[in-house]
Amino acid sequence: MSDKNTKPTTRPLTCRGDWELLEDSVSHIKLGQQYGRITTRSFYSSHTNDPVDYEVNLSTNSSMLNMLDEKYIYSIPGKIIIPNSKCQPTMTYFHERVTKICSKSHRIDDSTNKTTVAGIGWVLSANKVKPGNDEHEKGSLILIVSHSDWDPVERVVTPFNVKYILPASPRLVNAHKLVGVGRDFLFDGFLAGRDLEENMAIVEVVSLALITPAQGGPGGQFQRGTPNPSPDARGRRLITYSGIEEPQASTSNTTLDDGIVQESTNTADVAGAETLDEPFVEDDEVSGDDLPLSSTPLGKRKGKKPANSEAAKKKKEF
Repeated sequence: MSDKNTKPTTRPLTCRGDWELLEDSVSHIKLGQQYGRITTRSFYSSHTNDPVDYEVNLSTNSSMLNMLDEKYIYSIPGKIIIPNSKCQPTMTYFHERVTKICSKSHRIDDSTNKTTVAGIGWVLSANKVKPGNDEHEKGSLILIVSHSDWDPVERVVTPFNVKYILPASPRLVNAHKLVGVGRDFLFDGFLAGRDLEENMAIVEVVSLALITPAQGGPGGQFQRGTPNPSPDARGRRLITYSGIEEPQASTSNTTLDDGIVQESTNTADVAGAETLDEPFVEDDEVSGDDLPLSSTPLGKRKGKKPANSEAAKKKKEF
């Protein structure tokens, strides 16, 4: 079968940060059009001991009413492409997801190592950190991971590689056993710099999950919320959930720390099950229209004999 109709598999990388702008947004909207591309220069900060700022290009397709102001800090999520070249990364976002946080002068928290990324990537190589490097990276794994995403400007799927640092922390030490070349993993971490020689972004991993074929299973029960007055006292309602789910019989796959999938069955608690209070009905008293539809013949149902059955027999003998 030809591969011409096969769509390329993309492994995008999502990004979120509180962006400080280097300048106001620039409009690329053509004359006579209401919508078009809007770009804004920003940056992310890495290296806590010696902070370094790396330029990022924020891009969206919107109207001029949604341009960003250089005087404010914005919280913006999007999808980022980090090319393995001298070009700066580009994060594409939707203006509906932009939140204006505060002015630059009122910013309290530092943004160093606070720009987070997450996405599925394919491991190309895995190597331990060489001896003699930074003590913080001792025992860590260096992963070269492949990502790819659709570039809305170039209108082509753009592949790029990212260098992930998997620390040897107690929380992630067991994850080192799972890492293997040629596997897909869901990475979650933060931008920790850029390798200027190899032109690759550096991401420090916070959590790691092996991607396996989806296992179908019953979903959890939906708990109906209870409206309550919102604590901000502005006439809004706060929906709270206080219901406790009843245990149900279900089969689930549990992933252990060593990556082994174990199948377990939870038995439902039927001690509180309600009994049916329906009166017993003899088969002779049920008409044909009242019989349930069934593919098998119905047998005689067993039950207690009527209390006056003995008296009826004595009358027949006389």
